[in-house]
Order: sequence, then C-alpha cells, then structure tokens
Amino acid sequence: MNKLQSKSTDEQLLALQQGDEKALSYFFDKYYPALVYYGHSITSNKEFAEETAADAILKLWDRRERFFAENSLRSFLYLVVRNASINYIKAEKKEMTAIADYTFIIEEVQANDFELFVQAQTYQQILHAIESLPKRYQRIFQQFYIEGKSYTEIATALDTSINNVRIQKMRALILLRKKLPFTVFIGLAFQVVKSMI
Repeated sequence: MNKLQSKSTDEQLLALQQGDEKALSYFFDKYYPALVYYGHSITSNKEFAEETAADAILKLWDRRERFFAENSLRSFLYLVVRNASINYIKAEKKEMTAIADYTFIIEEVQANDFELFVQAQTYQQILHAIESLPKRYQRIFQQFYIEGKSYTEIATALDTSINNVRIQKMRALILLRKKLPFTVFIGLAFQVVKSMI
C-alpha cells in the first residue's frame, strides 16, 4: 500500500486544502468515473461527460480551500457536472423549434436527478469492488461483461480452458457479492442479465 492510499479521506481532504496535488489525484481517481457516468446519463455524450468531469476536478482544485468535509466536496463535483450537462442540453436544443420539447427535457433531467446520482454512486462502488479483485478475475469479468466476449474468446485470449474461465468468472461474482452491499450486487446482477438478453 503506498503512502497516498494509506491516508484517510479526511487526511486527503486536508492535504488537498494545503495544495497537495497527490491528494487531488486521490479525489480524481475516486470520483472521475462516477462523474463521467453521471454526465453521460444526462447528456448521452461520453466525450462531453469526460471533459465535464475533468473540469469539475479542476474547479475543485481552484476552490480547494473551501472544502472541510467530503460530503460538500462530493456535492460540489456533482453539481458542477449537473449544471454543465444542463447547459450542454440547452445549447444543443437551441435549434429546436418547439419550446415545449426543450422544457420537457430539462424537467425530465431534474426529475431523474436523484436517481442518476444514486446510479453514479453505485457505479463507483462497483468499479471499486472490481478493482479489488485479483487481476485474472478482473480481466475475465471485463472481457465477459463489459466487452461482451464469449467463454471461447476469453479462454483463447488467456490461453486457458473454457471451464477455467467459467470457474474464475463465478469466483469473481462470489467475491463481488462479499464486497458489495446486497442492493448494489442485485443491481449489478440485474444489469448483467439485462446485457445478456
């Protein structure tokens, strides 16, 4: 475990306030994937979501002295991404002739805002749990569920048997079940089944 990972979140927050760029990297690693997911959920534009998430982290750096609790830091990051995403939608929809459609889209984003926030937090928990798996399980999990490869393709790529891939995938799911809260794991399982249909 390196020195950066051994610090608690409160220590990281204090280091961030004092201008420690390693602490900024800690918060970037912790929140960036979930912020991208959140922005992409609103705008359906992954490239814009990635830029917006990075901008939110930069704004955090510019205002680092203002944050004394992780909750306020997290709220700030999500608010920056939310506002930028709504502004993006507004700019994209300027060409729309029907104002009612535009209003409907903004109201829909606002109505779904909490749900999107929860999804982004869940996504962050899942990513963290996957990253804690042994490397071989991570590769199999990623190739099977994210890349959509078959057992045969994975076995060929990893130079192992199909049965070994199945067993390691099952072990990865068992470890994830132990690492994730039950409701998050059920949501992950639902998404896995849904992606296979």
